[in-house]
Amino acid sequence: MKKQNKRFFIKDVHVGKRGQIVIPKDIRELFGIKAGDHLVLVGNGARGLAIMRADQIEEFAKAVMSGVRKIRGGKPLK
Repeated sequence: MKKQNKRFFIKDVHVGKRGQIVIPKDIRELFGIKAGDHLVLVGNGARGLAIMRADQIEEFAKAVMSGVRKIRGGKPLK
């Protein structure tokens, strides 16, 4: 794996006949991805595709909602 720094890297993968990709071991270890983890694909036609662990998205959403509640003085969203 070519590391430019701790945040960025370049790695190519092959898409198989069934549309599957294999996430290389060093990448799985770097991001803590394990067998059985749920991943979410997030895409934008102009910017590309991102793969995130579902638990990270849940943690992010909870943090956002906590911030929104603080801004709204504890009032829930309608």
